[in-house]
Amino acid sequence: MSSTCKKYLLIYNSEKENKVFSEINNRNIFLIKENFITPDNCGQVSPTFFNPSLSFISESKNCNSCLNKKVAIDENGLVKNCLSQKESYGFINEINLAKLLKNEQFKSFGNINKDTIEVCKDCEFRYICSDCRINTENSKNILSKPKYCNYDPYTNTWN
Repeated sequence: MSSTCKKYLLIYNSEKENKVFSEINNRNIFLIKENFITPDNCGQVSPTFFNPSLSFISESKNCNSCLNKKVAIDENGLVKNCLSQKESYGFINEINLAKLLKNEQFKSFGNINKDTIEVCKDCEFRYICSDCRINTENSKNILSKPKYCNYDPYTNTWN
């Protein structure tokens, strides 16, 4: 996998203040006091969240900018690709994470890039915009437009 992929661990709802806690194997661990991501707000699309960094753009061209190499553990200890995902791969204390990271179904979400997603593939912002494959307009089509995207690239307007 590309060296442009994420190398950090975010821990939300931490009792500690927002800060970089430590570094393990070149991966920063960030403790974040707020519960930033919930199933209801994951996947919001807005220019506020655009990331024009070269590493983000490179990752977006090759894989999913949100779900690539991402592991989420919800408040009940269920392991998922994303907190918004209904399905899980089991409880954190009952699964082997090393095996899970090699699981084709688990990796499939991270392998979807913006050039394969309906509407996104035509959007001029596709490589600087994060993308949630869990919250899509059509829950039966993993390649449908992000549910919380209000941009129309065909008219260049935000609704």
